[in-house]
Amino acid sequence: MKEKLFIVFFVLLLILTFPNQTHAKNVIAGGSAVLKNEDTLNTMQSQERLEAYIKYMAIHNVLKRYNSPLLPYAKTFIESSIDNNLNSYLVVSISGVESGFGKFLIPGTYNPFGWGQGKIYFESFEDAINTVSLKLRTRYINKGAHSVYSIGLIYAGTTSWSRKVNFFISQFKQEEEKIRSSLLPLPQFLM
Repeated sequence: MKEKLFIVFFVLLLILTFPNQTHAKNVIAGGSAVLKNEDTLNTMQSQERLEAYIKYMAIHNVLKRYNSPLLPYAKTFIESSIDNNLNSYLVVSISGVESGFGKFLIPGTYNPFGWGQGKIYFESFEDAINTVSLKLRTRYINKGAHSVYSIGLIYAGTTSWSRKVNFFISQFKQEEEKIRSSLLPLPQFLM
């Protein structure tokens, strides 16, 4: 019950604190969500902010369940998915397959994605998330790899990789559904 009250309070705070302006990006496209910076948040409509928050919470909860060192970067995953028009759960799910959500990687690489066989060094996890998200958009999706399966054939050269990524995507979606069911029905004034 306390969790539901917190979520409702947070949603109200988001809606009342940030004025609605023009639409920023299509947050729902491809299952994407949230805010790259405060300007993005300010331009998002209340429904978009709610969607972003729900997806953020789904990532947060699953990463917490796995005791992931990527937990502090749940917001970064959401921001980067919006900026690159990606499925909100794609990049974080790749980290689940490639490194157990950041637990098993070459020390100092900040590379939970197995990028460059895990040997490419990034400045931080945030840098890795933003870089890999951008590269997935420009090197894969923009060149015709529109599904996890087609991305996997290029990214890992195997179909088993795609099944594993989809397994984690489904975990995030299940968590999202739990969060939605705890919020709904929302009072009309929140919509």
